[in-house]
Amino acid sequence: MLLAEVEAIRVSGKPEVIGALFEEEFRAFLTRLMPASISVVPGFIVEENGRDSSHFDALLIDNSHPFLGSIGPHRYVMSASVVAAIELTTKLDADKLNMVIGKSEEVRRISGEHHEPGAFGSIGFYTLCADCQLSSEKIKSEFRERKPEGTLCALRGKEKSSGFVAWMEGGRDGTAMCLASKSPLADFVSMHLQDAFYALSARIRDVNTIGEKMNRYIHWGTARDNVEPG
Repeated sequence: MLLAEVEAIRVSGKPEVIGALFEEEFRAFLTRLMPASISVVPGFIVEENGRDSSHFDALLIDNSHPFLGSIGPHRYVMSASVVAAIELTTKLDADKLNMVIGKSEEVRRISGEHHEPGAFGSIGFYTLCADCQLSSEKIKSEFRERKPEGTLCALRGKEKSSGFVAWMEGGRDGTAMCLASKSPLADFVSMHLQDAFYALSARIRDVNTIGEKMNRYIHWGTARDNVEPG
């Protein structure tokens, strides 16, 4: 379904339109799968020190935490509310792969505010691409060398082959895996993305804890521009 819609809109010849549609359709797809307690939004993660992250195409947010702000559909969210961060792209090449591996490191650092690295309950990071312009062996080699956290799902591989799902089995010190799949999206959701949802059970959430975290953001968005009167 996602691939068919991407192919249909490619006649426009406008990459920004193609990318926007792909992102919107995938967020809608995820929203249908998630319980009401989880929102799927594009936006930015705000750390407790007030620093904004780079932009993520889809953030899975625990709705027990409030949003901090928004620009159109793009939300600013508390780092403690993030269940998973997802990067979406219609085409994955070497430059894009380098970018998403960098984002996996960013998520790992942000997650470290609240969770032990790689621990159950930490923020998950995932990449989904419509078409991968790199071979599955190249993806596996990059994972083996750079050891990114998270999962990469390609709906269609190089030369229009079947898709695949790549990840580090056993964490950063584990084994690089890259398995071909005739139903990569279903495998991605059932084998990988569900881990982020189940990880919520490892988090301690109560009103007092959420309130304390919210207090740390009370001046977020204005404090950086304010100065003490002379």
